[in-house]
Amino acid sequence: MQEPEISNQYSSPGERLTHLLDNIMFESGRGRTRALYNLLIESSIEDFSDLKFGTVRSWFHNHAPTMRKVTTIVELLSATYVFEQDKEQVAVWWKVGGYYPYDTVEPSLNKNHIEELVSSIIQKSAQDSGLMVSESAYQRIRDLVLEMCREFADPSISECPNKYIEMLIRDQLRNTN
Repeated sequence: MQEPEISNQYSSPGERLTHLLDNIMFESGRGRTRALYNLLIESSIEDFSDLKFGTVRSWFHNHAPTMRKVTTIVELLSATYVFEQDKEQVAVWWKVGGYYPYDTVEPSLNKNHIEELVSSIIQKSAQDSGLMVSESAYQRIRDLVLEMCREFADPSISECPNKYIEMLIRDQLRNTN
């Protein structure tokens, strides 16, 4: 027997909520609904001031709260639990389905390797250009390049930030003269 496709496996908001809570290691088994209800009531967030236990219980079946409440719940959970995926994508998926946010493995940066690589490239580039780079300039360049590397590895960023495009264009214009 073949396994069901992911899109069919989590077809209801309740199945998606359960999967979301499993992924952040939220209390499981008997009492999970009560634990979520208590978390929301104790949060002192106005949206949940008159929340009924039966409403939370319905979220584990075929109902979901409003998108605003879904986003608030995900934010509240993220204050205590670790979300490996983009919280906004997880919230949208819980509410309406669609793109499965747990399908991809987040690319990880080997921080030590990338820092060593960036440092050696800065030193080589300065040497090749015959420039003396001050410690503050070195640190500024290093921080900027490391920020770019982190953004490049972030799957939620789909467009190249303008500052990097401008930086590349300025560099290429300097090299054309």
